[in-house]
Amino acid sequence: MVDLMVRESNLELRITRHIGGGSLLAPNIVLTAAHKVINQSAELLLARAGEWNQLNEAEELHYQDLPVKSIILHGQFSSETTGYNIALLVLSSNFAPLPHLAPICLPSPSEVFDHARCIVTGWGKVTFQGNDYQHVMKLITVPVLPHADCVQKFDRITGRNLDTTTLICAGGEPGVDSCTGDGGGPLICPIKDTPNRYQQVGIVSWGIGCGKSNVPAAYTNVQILLPWIRQQLRRLRIDENYYTA
Repeated sequence: MVDLMVRESNLELRITRHIGGGSLLAPNIVLTAAHKVINQSAELLLARAGEWNQLNEAEELHYQDLPVKSIILHGQFSSETTGYNIALLVLSSNFAPLPHLAPICLPSPSEVFDHARCIVTGWGKVTFQGNDYQHVMKLITVPVLPHADCVQKFDRITGRNLDTTTLICAGGEPGVDSCTGDGGGPLICPIKDTPNRYQQVGIVSWGIGCGKSNVPAAYTNVQILLPWIRQQLRRLRIDENYYTA
């Protein structure tokens, strides 16, 4: 889990502001949502790995900060549509390996995650209506819906046909959901028969409120976009052992 921040100048002080989440695919590569970084300058972005409590630095395991060197957006992403909401951030150097810091695996193209209970983490809002953000990293489990159910629910809720080609949805249980500020963060599922290892199947993209009963949240479908991710990682000469299950 990566805490994605933007650096801002406030008088003579340099301050940072949380804007969303991401995940590590390699020591110098962050996977996130395009909508979190499309209007940002790479030189102002900061990736923090190993964070837990944003308000307290007296933690047993400490975080590391690295500047972002460049942003790679999917060429088909548009802020006016819901599809292809994915980006890679190339960092200025590598995060040092620590016990609480490691890359996430990418899923195989053929594995089916329907009805699996998977994990979302982040520092987003506690409730959609409120202004309070979660300063201690939350961890929730949500069910992944079959794609047909996802399309049907979104069509019914929104009353219009959305571009769901590159989306999956998860959740729909009251009071348990990703929310504002969680965008870009990972949806991860356990790797079968391999305890304590996980693969990323989604990226927090958008939602209709937060934590409403029978209203799932939308996640970028990592499986569908594997060819693009792998193409970019090969171009950057990233060792595939980092992200291969």
